[in-house]
Amino acid sequence: MKTHSEHHEAVLVNMSSEEKFDLEQIRQAEAPAQPAHPPHKYGNPSAVGFAAFAVGSFILGVVNTGLLTDIPHVAVGVALGYSAVGQFVCGIMDLIIGNTFGATTMLTFSGFFLSYGIMLLPSTGTFQALAVKGADDLEKCIGLYMLAFAIPSFFYFVGSLRQPYFVRAVLLQVFLTFFLGSVSAFTGVAVLAKIGGWFSITLSATAWYITCAILFREQPTIISLPLF
Repeated sequence: MKTHSEHHEAVLVNMSSEEKFDLEQIRQAEAPAQPAHPPHKYGNPSAVGFAAFAVGSFILGVVNTGLLTDIPHVAVGVALGYSAVGQFVCGIMDLIIGNTFGATTMLTFSGFFLSYGIMLLPSTGTFQALAVKGADDLEKCIGLYMLAFAIPSFFYFVGSLRQPYFVRAVLLQVFLTFFLGSVSAFTGVAVLAKIGGWFSITLSATAWYITCAILFREQPTIISLPLF
């Protein structure tokens, strides 16, 4: 065995460059294929979506409760410039990474803020045209508009029952905000709209919490927020 080993070592030392090259080709052929480029890492779009949702919901909640003002036009800039855009970007990114549920919810609520801001713009003449027909017709139209978003919000809440508790809480509060606003418009009971406004404020707090929980998980800090 010893003689055979010494002979083998001598062959390796005296091996020609061509033979060495052939062995290197064999090793490369037998080695597992390596990807040409490392897999692309996407950021978590939910942080953007929930942050945009939180700001818009906070402004609308303050307006509906009348805490500081009851003029809805104060929400136009935020609705169009941040909430609609942020949730739209989140929804598209969710589609790219394969999160169909997240994409559908975010794009739905992006559409709400976009359409809400458009209706409030004086140039569209939406509320001016409705006001001509009278307050009753205006309230019915608002009630119908709110109901149209309350229905999918309820389905989204049901679909989130296996997701973290804070995500469920957001979707439940979204449904209650739309539903109470719709019932208030149809019945004329103003206190229901104010209760819905308070749910909108608590919704914004919950959405901000989720945003921070995601950010603090990806960017470690001294604070760690669980989503349960």
